[in-house]
Amino acid sequence: MVATFRDLGAPRRLSILVEGESLFNDAAAIALFALLLDVLMGSREPSVIDGTLAFLKGFLGGIAVGYVMGRLVSALLPSLREALVAEITVSVALAYFSFIVGEHYLHVSGIVAVVTAALTFAVYAPTRMTPDNWNTLVETWKQLEFWANSLIFVLAAVLAARVLSDVTLADLGLLGILIVAAYAARAFTLYVLLPGLTAIRVT
Repeated sequence: MVATFRDLGAPRRLSILVEGESLFNDAAAIALFALLLDVLMGSREPSVIDGTLAFLKGFLGGIAVGYVMGRLVSALLPSLREALVAEITVSVALAYFSFIVGEHYLHVSGIVAVVTAALTFAVYAPTRMTPDNWNTLVETWKQLEFWANSLIFVLAAVLAARVLSDVTLADLGLLGILIVAAYAARAFTLYVLLPGLTAIRVT
């Protein structure tokens, strides 16, 4: 959807809101998947209350970790004296360290920490870098994004044959439910949540 908005020349504000919502949806989905996987593996009790509290702890804790690390790295940029290679390096390090600190040391959602750190960095870093350096950093991350997306599709293609051979009609039914739920969540955000926030002048 984000790519479609870009191709159609949608307003930048709308594109940013949808992209941010998409990022947090993906991060929340990964955090929830990790929680459910722990239940299936027997390392966590299947309790709705405990699961909800654990999800909130991981999600909100990830936001806190990512925000703090994003602000710290943004504050570090002026000391690099406009050294482009160093600025790109600390931005890459921010992604890795946000995940490691959140996931392995503070036991919150590492992926949520990475998303929050990236959004925080995107807000504060441009005012602490030269426009040319910032544009180069953005283009570098676009290249990294392209490589990562390409790798995901390659890995998916490698695993697809083995996974699809075991698919049943029940699995297709669950997939249909998942697709409907995903579109319903997106519609709720765009047609209910966003207009409500606009009405109270939050966005």
